[in-house]
Amino acid sequence: MFARLAFLLLPKDLFQGRPTERLLRVSGWTYLCGVVVSVVLFFIGHPQYDHRVHVISAAVFLLSYVSVRIGVIHYSWIKFGALWSLLEVIYITVHTGGINSPAMVWMSIIGVVAILFFNRVTTQISIVFLFSLYIFFYIAGQKGWIANEVSFAPESIAWAFTYKVSVMVMVLLGALATDWMYAHLLEEIDTHNKNLEETQQKILRAQSHKDEFIASIGHELRTPMNAILGFNGILRQELAANPADVQTVDLIKSSTQQLLQLVNNILDFSQLQANRVQLSHEKFLLSDLVNEVMAQYLPRAKQKSLRLVMDVKAVEGIWATGDKQRIKQILNNLTDNALKFTSQGQIDIRVLLLEGRVYFEVQDSGIGIPPEKQSQIFQRFEQANLETSRQYGGSGLGLAIADRLVKCMAGHIGVKSNGLRGATFWFSLPLPTERIANTKPSPSMHTHWSKEALRFLLVDDNAVNLMVAKLMLNKCFPHCQVTEVVSGQAALDALAQSPYDMVLMDVVMPDMDGPTVTQAIRHLQGVSYSNIPVMAITANTHPLDRERYLAAGMNDVIHKPLESDLMASKIAEVLTQQQEGATP
Repeated sequence: MFARLAFLLLPKDLFQGRPTERLLRVSGWTYLCGVVVSVVLFFIGHPQYDHRVHVISAAVFLLSYVSVRIGVIHYSWIKFGALWSLLEVIYITVHTGGINSPAMVWMSIIGVVAILFFNRVTTQISIVFLFSLYIFFYIAGQKGWIANEVSFAPESIAWAFTYKVSVMVMVLLGALATDWMYAHLLEEIDTHNKNLEETQQKILRAQSHKDEFIASIGHELRTPMNAILGFNGILRQELAANPADVQTVDLIKSSTQQLLQLVNNILDFSQLQANRVQLSHEKFLLSDLVNEVMAQYLPRAKQKSLRLVMDVKAVEGIWATGDKQRIKQILNNLTDNALKFTSQGQIDIRVLLLEGRVYFEVQDSGIGIPPEKQSQIFQRFEQANLETSRQYGGSGLGLAIADRLVKCMAGHIGVKSNGLRGATFWFSLPLPTERIANTKPSPSMHTHWSKEALRFLLVDDNAVNLMVAKLMLNKCFPHCQVTEVVSGQAALDALAQSPYDMVLMDVVMPDMDGPTVTQAIRHLQGVSYSNIPVMAITANTHPLDRERYLAAGMNDVIHKPLESDLMASKIAEVLTQQQEGATP
């Protein structure tokens, strides 16, 4: 009902526009109502005070209304109008009975105006002031400072009636205005929320498209790099007798690996930004983790005549539970960073146990980091300065990825440097640990299987990938036989015709992808090859992809670009597991 009355009585533009515009517009219409009431009270008059005061009030309210409507003044006129109204009410109250005066009802109206138009502090001050006025009029009447008698002359009855009606009308209009104001606010909030939801959906779609694009680009980049690195390894063997040619081949490999690292960093950072990184939990030997990092970076350290030193005495025989690959990635990024900025001296990698946490340190004797730059180097695309970026290169993502991965594991990361020489990067992780005595590394299984006449079924729709994989298989397993097919259906047909020891299958193929073909193999009933080991060969490195491939029935995953040693190790491990499972 109030909404309908408001629609009929109030101007349609009253609550449109920005909050400041609404306030000025509402105050303007309030002043217009004050003009009407002042004119009516002037013509009715009252015997106890000079009713010409209403002429002055009408002029003040009219001037305020016009000024507000044409936009000449702002809050100062609103405050002046409220102050004049208060002074007028005080004047009339003093002359028409003090605390008993009918004009006292206007005190409540002034309080309502303060509540509607001003902030909380101003409203509280106004209410305290009005209450103080009530007390003042009461005390002033008791002391005889002002007369408490109310005139009951016939001419004052119309005046009192007008006061009562004016107050009722003003309260009604205030209620209508408030109701309509909140209705419009709710409507605007709903509209704003809908716009936010639409914007959020657009952002999510854009993020999804970006992730798909980056993943697709990463896959497409890894495919040719797989061929480059694969042929590079074969070419190095062929040219082993010529050191100059070997050096050229090594430069090609180094450049390709740098490009591969950049692709991996972009993919990882995209996943971290979207909060799509899922951590795995496995037991691993801390000393083995550092040994793997050392083995990866020793050749590069020797090239730069640097000493790469490992200190794991404090964690000998200590097993930790966590995401080994992600922790290794963090340590790789810090070690790579140390090698990049160190030209002479040594790099130390240390692992300690401190207060229930595993503490990793990578200390170098490089160029150092100024104290004022240490807080920003973990930000994306950031390096200490422009000269550093130009001289040493790099995308600026390695430390940012390390920082986010550490935080994903509820850990801490930081750097210590005096800014002149050397820096120590550290991170600590709350990993559960346990000591197991007499731990020995598992012996390599590749030597045994390399002597066997293994039969491999190689499935890939890319001719170059087939050639690279076949050459690597022949290198790792000299007595093997490799059958090549270019589609999922061809793989099923080949399995039905001849026995094989293992299937190495590409994941992305046009007719049937690798997981679909593997599911078809596993679902075959009463067929000898339904349990054949299937290795996924893919450029997709995300852990969720790995889980999907394993859930489809694949035994393990080999990532592109292919590395012959890692490929041989994984194949031997799966074949050994298969053999042990088949042994009664």
